[in-house]
Amino acid sequence: MVPSEGCPLEGDLDDDGGCDLDDVQPFVNLLLGIGDTYNPCADFNSDCYIDGDDIDDFVTCLFGG
Repeated sequence: MVPSEGCPLEGDLDDDGGCDLDDVQPFVNLLLGIGDTYNPCADFNSDCYIDGDDIDDFVTCLFGG
């Protein structure tokens, strides 16, 4: 899968149209391997893995900056 394929908005893991606090739990679940194993909207560095390398960009998505 191409990382950006199927992701209209990076960080929007609950498909509500924005990167917000409702996306934190799904992101943590992906990091821990709970449930889904991959979501292109959580793969900020486009390496096809959801891991610690995506955390800083996810936090920036949540709080801007």
